[in-house]
Amino acid sequence: MIKTVVLDIDNTIYSFKECDIIAAKKIADYMKINFDMDEGVVLTTLEDLKKIQKRRVGLDVGAIHSRVIRYQMLLEKYNLPIFPHTSIMTKIYWECMLDNMKLEENLAECIDFLKKKNIKIGICTDMTALIQHEKIQKLGLSNKIDFMVSSEESGAEKPSKKMFDLVMYKAKVKPEECLFIGDSISKDVKGPIDYGMYALWYSKYTRDKEMNSTFFKDNKLEVVDYRSLIKGDCGLFESAIEIDKVLNNKDAIAKIINNKIDCNEKHDKHMSKNIIFEIKKF
Repeated sequence: MIKTVVLDIDNTIYSFKECDIIAAKKIADYMKINFDMDEGVVLTTLEDLKKIQKRRVGLDVGAIHSRVIRYQMLLEKYNLPIFPHTSIMTKIYWECMLDNMKLEENLAECIDFLKKKNIKIGICTDMTALIQHEKIQKLGLSNKIDFMVSSEESGAEKPSKKMFDLVMYKAKVKPEECLFIGDSISKDVKGPIDYGMYALWYSKYTRDKEMNSTFFKDNKLEVVDYRSLIKGDCGLFESAIEIDKVLNNKDAIAKIINNKIDCNEKHDKHMSKNIIFEIKKF
């Protein structure tokens, strides 16, 4: 039985994708006003600098997400003064992000349901810690979250064992008593499953990107609609509490993926390692 549900933040409990577009436009506007730079040039350069930033600081640390570093790199690239513009731009970006966030529909009610069942709610997120705390507060979840693990705190990004170890330490549960929900198949689904947790893929904002990824193709993954496995009158989290029973329905799962699974074959508790269970809304 599930005793802890762990949520990702970005593109899971709110749309980072939509808010990032708006906030990035604010940065482009700032660069236009102060340095007469073209919006398209600024946005393209920032995407290029994101890759350089990852190579510079390392792929497995929270600093790869730092807007302070990224905007400093942008100004340095064009020989522009980094003071006070780096800090001003960082504040503009994150304030815009916070102002435009909206909690996913029904999520608050789902969390309340779980809390009444004495199930802990955790956060596990790849990002610098402070802004993630501010997001939780802005989204009205401060009194609903029991613990948080950020990649800045753990010193590693998902799906690192080091990060998941810290989740287990804070949740005080076994992996098989934990359900992880997030938008990244590699980080939030396959990683937790390989660690021993259960996982659901929240695909609302990243479905096309994830299913066209090299990771998805290389691992020959199959997607199954989780809601198709539960009774019509049963809520998502009502069923998720006993997700082991839901995922043990081998016949139903095999039928959904066109009998690609031999139901007589021996499977572990997650059925097959190449099956991803998808939810599109809470």
